This record gives sequence, C-alpha cells and structure tokens, in this order.
Amino acid sequence: MPCPRSTACKVSQMESGLSMPGDGCRSGKMSAALNPYAPPQTLSTDLRSFGSRYRVDNSRTTIREFQNLSGRPIIGAIVWLAARAGLTELNGQIIDGPKALAEDQCEVDDLHDPVRSHLLSVCDSARTLGFHSPVYSVSNSTGVEVHGGAIRMLHDTGRSFLQILASASGTLMQGYEIIVSAKSTPASVFSTTNGPPNYNLSDGVTARRHLGATLNELLDYHNEMTDQINDLMMFRSFVDAGAVMDHLSTLYYRDKIARGIFVEEPEP
Repeated sequence: MPCPRSTACKVSQMESGLSMPGDGCRSGKMSAALNPYAPPQTLSTDLRSFGSRYRVDNSRTTIREFQNLSGRPIIGAIVWLAARAGLTELNGQIIDGPKALAEDQCEVDDLHDPVRSHLLSVCDSARTLGFHSPVYSVSNSTGVEVHGGAIRMLHDTGRSFLQILASASGTLMQGYEIIVSAKSTPASVFSTTNGPPNYNLSDGVTARRHLGATLNELLDYHNEMTDQINDLMMFRSFVDAGAVMDHLSTLYYRDKIARGIFVEEPEP
C-alpha cells in the first residue's frame, strides 16, 4: 500500500535542502564520478558511495514520521501499525540516488503542469524579494508515480538561497518553500519553511516552520533568525549553494540507509 499522501512522501526528500532524486534532465556538464565543488572542509559532499536507485520502505520510519508523511495522523498511524504487523507494505516507491546539484538541472520546459505552473508563479513572487538566477530540477519516481520539480534561487544579500518545491501524483499536488543559510565551521544549516514536518531532521540541521506563511513573511522570519548568527556562508553562486545542498544530501541518505528506510535497488 502506498503512502496515503504520496506527494508528501516525494516532497519530503527535499525537506532538508537537498536536491531531489529523479530520473531525468541531468545537465551532464560534469562527470558524476567527480565532486564538482571545492567546499569548506567541514562539509561532506562526496556522493560517489551511494547507489543509483533506492526502494523506499516507510514502515521503517517512526510512527510520528509516517503520520507526518501521510498528512493524516490517525489513518497514518493505522497504516503504519498494519505495515509493522506485516498486514500491508509501504515499500512500493523507487527513487534515484542522490545527485550533485551541478548535475541535477534541467530546462523549465521539462517540468510538467501543475507542478511547473506552481513553481513559476512562486518564482515570479520571489524575484520581487531579491531572489534571482533560477535553476530548475525535475524528479520522477516509479512504483508510486510522482512527478516533482524544484526551482532554486540565490538572494541579493548572498546570505541565503531559496528552494521552491512541488510534486504531483494523480490529481494531488503539494508545494512549499524553504529558505536556507549555513555555516561551514562547524557545518550547520539553518532553514525556514512554510511546509509541514515529515522525516526527522539530520544532525546539524535546524528548521523553523511557519505553516501557511507567504514567501514575504518567510523571508522576514528567516532574517530574524539569521541576524543572530555570525559567520554565515556567502552564496555568490550555485557552486557555493551546491556545496551545502550536496552536504545535506549526504546526511539525508546516510541516515535513511542506516535506518533501513532506503534500500539499494538493483538496476532493472
């Protein structure tokens, strides 16, 4: 049985600021065998040890995580307990392994509606708030069929970057935004989002949630938090932002693999 809210299961893979796993639109501008960044020493960005495909087994989550993923706490708890008892399965979705942000980009026309329309609408609003230089990514999972997309944008101040995320499965679509800042020593990531909780956060990641906040409000909340933090990294290009994104991908996949949520899948 798939996740009761399959788009939530897909969007959650982007929650910590990582690039979405998917099977299309790789730019191919850099070799996947090489780390394309020169990151600060405390960031871990080597993605070469990961597999190319993973089966998602959400019965290995905590009950609270699955309630968050499903978006329906009571039904989510019932389904999770049934899966733990062997009465149903929650391992139908197959995703790609992590890709470096530099290799996880596509053209805007490769995004499909309603995901594309939602992303571009938020992107237009973001431009009025000082965000710029959008790059696009697309993601598709099998087993549970989900089409996802993301737009990432830098901010004029250089102190943060924006992720605009959306995914759709059937007639259901989910989307939200995350603003990200970071320190390299020690490696710490600070995010502010208007999206709901899902998987537990990795160590070194702080997320403040303001459900339903507009992007303008979200930026104000994020600035209030980061104004109290010294020595933030500066994001002048996506080389800088990519180092943080790849670091988050590494943390995220390591945690899910160690817990048995992501199980490497053989090539078809």
